[in-house]
Amino acid sequence: MSTVEDSGRAAGTGVLAAACVSTFVVNANTSAVTILLPTMSEDVGAPVAQLQWAVTGYMLVGAAVIVTSGALGDVFGRRRVFLAGLALFIASCVLIALSTSGTGIIVGRLIQGAAGATILACGMSLLSVASSGAGQMRAITLWGAASQRLRLPTRFVTSYALRNNNVL
Repeated sequence: MSTVEDSGRAAGTGVLAAACVSTFVVNANTSAVTILLPTMSEDVGAPVAQLQWAVTGYMLVGAAVIVTSGALGDVFGRRRVFLAGLALFIASCVLIALSTSGTGIIVGRLIQGAAGATILACGMSLLSVASSGAGQMRAITLWGAASQRLRLPTRFVTSYALRNNNVL
């Protein structure tokens, strides 16, 4: 029996970059908000206990929406739903940045949780259908690195930068 290694097809650079960078941003955003809760509390005059719902709500909504957003990607097109998630994520960032109350931040984070879950579900799905064989394995590995392996160093760099620029 001869073994033929299937190199498969690699995901396009644009698809790979979009999925990995957006996944990295979603995860870095989660870390940054957790670190910035005391500063946000001072800025909007809301107690940290109230703003903790910005973190908890993000996770709850994200967990509730991730499967649904994957199914919506199957029905309406992965790329279309992925781009809608990106647009919604950006809009929620603007909403949070312009918020002058704890409630505005929490609502923005709830929207951001849904958008982040959509980005994660459809980004992985885009990579899966855009590649095969060894190319798919490389794409999924890079996506995994962007989603988890870069998270810890990002948390330290973000915290260091914020503390040394008198943000915290």
